[in-house]
Amino acid sequence: MEIWLVPPHMDNVDNFNKEDYHLHSVAIEEWEGFLFLNLNDHPEQFGKMFEPILDRFFIMEFGSPFYKGIADLQCQL
Repeated sequence: MEIWLVPPHMDNVDNFNKEDYHLHSVAIEEWEGFLFLNLNDHPEQFGKMFEPILDRFFIMEFGSPFYKGIADLQCQL
């Protein structure tokens, strides 16, 4: 994975200062395959914020990201 700290391919653009267009830091945490991003300038720690509910969910409950159901309906036309 390539990570850009400044906009790419702008070296030859007149009057373009990369320091004026830097990327902002983002707090990111992975939990059970899900990514949580916090855009706050002073983010609270993921574990502290979600501690009350983390033990209520397990990856087995989520299973496949796809859901399929079949139902037979008795309809009058």
